[in-house]
Amino acid sequence: MRITNPDEFDRIFDDGEQSILDYVDWSTAYRTGEKRQFVSVSLPDSLVASLDGEAKNQGLDRDRLIEKWLSHRLGEQVA
Repeated sequence: MRITNPDEFDRIFDDGEQSILDYVDWSTAYRTGEKRQFVSVSLPDSLVASLDGEAKNQGLDRDRLIEKWLSHRLGEQVA
């Protein structure tokens, strides 16, 4: 089933008969109101390939994996 509008998402959540977690793209999820900054980093091709492989294994995109790892290393919790 594909959710096509916010009202449908709210209805599924309010009914509580099925989980909404299957309808969330966690690779692009972020806290609302959180200020974001773009950071550019140059990396060797081999490292980028390794990052992409690990990101795929975890079901994330590259940016989300890097954010997750940095947050863990710095002792912060990322939603």
